Amino acid sequence: MLFLLPVAESPAFPTPSPLLTLPTPHMAKSNTIKKFAVVATLLFMTGCGTVALLQDRNITRLSEPGVKQPEVTAMLGKPVAVLDTMNGQGVCNDYLYTPPKGSETRIWVHFRKSDDMLVAFSMNITCEQAGKAGHLNTLVPYRERNK
Repeated sequence: MLFLLPVAESPAFPTPSPLLTLPTPHMAKSNTIKKFAVVATLLFMTGCGTVALLQDRNITRLSEPGVKQPEVTAMLGKPVAVLDTMNGQGVCNDYLYTPPKGSETRIWVHFRKSDDMLVAFSMNITCEQAGKAGHLNTLVPYRERNK
């Protein structure tokens, strides 16, 4: 939202064009406060440990396309539990992972067995819980589903 204030027109100070009018300092301050409030609320709701996880390269790598099961095992270690999914066409692994600046977190990762491709992952629940919630009902990677 832009506010245009009436300005007395004179040869030295012509009326500003609406295309050249910049947001008022009040608006910039208001947007900054809103952004800060959203970030603060998210951190409060998720806990500060989530910030350490989101800054960890191993966790951010899981969201990139093309990640395969051997790479995940190299990053997160040996799974603590394995669950077959999709009538044996998929597998879900539970990992206990401790990032360098955080506390131990449970991460589940779902793979397609045909090519070991990562399909989905999340934190703080097990594969069994993810299956009951319907998160393991596809073998199409998340990014491909949302194109």
